[in-house]
Amino acid sequence: MQMQLEANEDKEASATLERAVKADASNWRAHYLLALAFVRTGELSKAEIEATRAGELNRQKAAAMKLLRAKILTVEGKNSEAELALQSFIQDYPKDDAIPEARKYLEKIEETKKSAAAAAISSPDSLKPSEAESPVAVAATVERRWAPPDVDAGIPPTAPGGFVLCRRCSPQDATTDP
Repeated sequence: MQMQLEANEDKEASATLERAVKADASNWRAHYLLALAFVRTGELSKAEIEATRAGELNRQKAAAMKLLRAKILTVEGKNSEAELALQSFIQDYPKDDAIPEARKYLEKIEETKKSAAAAAISSPDSLKPSEAESPVAVAATVERRWAPPDVDAGIPPTAPGGFVLCRRCSPQDATTDP
């Protein structure tokens, strides 16, 4: 089992370890190694369950299993849960040698939060106008005339034959379009 993991035979190791867990469900080491195999195969939710079970079965290794579970949550992108698990680990095991590592993970989660907030502020979506600022809303509130107000007030002068005269033209200059 462990040799398969060391040889990077992760799928084979997880299959072997699953059989070992079925044969002896109280074997904490099998649950722990199965958690590691699941991490390597990308089955993170299963890895989380196995790490938790290993910690329940061996109270002496509960701290390490709690930290492993928190790391798995981080890899899954479940930062809120990971943050709570890491804080719980630090609180429950304040003298554990892995406290500095747990704090580094908390710092990474905090950095992720900050960069996500910065990305949200600078994302193109944040620059889109609100409904109140949309072109339709602005056009509805500000009516702009396209021409001077008196343009449609009167009837333009026409030459005989229905031609419109411009101010520069006289009736003698009016011609028909070909």
